[in-house]
Amino acid sequence: MAHAEDTQTPAKPAKHKLTAEQKAVLDELLAKYDTNKDGKLDKTEKSAMTADDKAKFSKLGLGGDKKKKKTEEAVIDVRDAVARIRATLPVEMQEPVVSRIELASLPMLTYAVSSPAMDDADLSWFVDNVVSRALLQ
Repeated sequence: MAHAEDTQTPAKPAKHKLTAEQKAVLDELLAKYDTNKDGKLDKTEKSAMTADDKAKFSKLGLGGDKKKKKTEEAVIDVRDAVARIRATLPVEMQEPVVSRIELASLPMLTYAVSSPAMDDADLSWFVDNVVSRALLQ
């Protein structure tokens, strides 16, 4: 025999309560940027924020950029793991560097050019003034 409580959906996890400081900053930012007055900042409203306001928002943990936080946590975990085994690595080895790379800031494509008819200065000018402009059109 099935009971009503057997078919209920599981309860959602409780939301994190904001501190007084977080609430004050959120209220200030909502007053400035919540153009549709829904009590939340959507993507368009967040994009209108000044750099200082974005920094405030993020610093207090209101940003919600979960991927970036997870990546930062992963970098810290890897640094800690490397530090734990550093003594077992060869002494002459350079200190390992662990860092996060923003793939969006890397070039999508890299070209190598050469010419038997041009010296380095002429080839550089040609790439900057002819090839680059042609690629951008």
